[in-house]
Amino acid sequence: MSYYLTKLLIPLILFIILINFYLRIKIFKSYRSLAKKNITVDPKLVLDKKKFEAFIETNHPDHHEELQSFKKQLRNLIIIAIGGLFWILVIFLIVHFNK
Repeated sequence: MSYYLTKLLIPLILFIILINFYLRIKIFKSYRSLAKKNITVDPKLVLDKKKFEAFIETNHPDHHEELQSFKKQLRNLIIIAIGGLFWILVIFLIVHFNK
């Protein structure tokens, strides 16, 4: 069983790297678009929904959809990174303790 899990680990890591690269490109394009409009977002706001909504309403109400999209892309990147790390750790522990 551990042999198959180790063979699963390499494609899983490659898949996570490809998804990470794709999301980073999307985030970079969104960030560049926001930077051209002179919109800066504090990274702490991305994780706090209420503060982010307040920030949008007070500072940039006309760019609401763009900022929401940027926030969603960042959150997706964080979730995929944490999920990928979790699955890699689970597979590693299973392989390590099945020896």
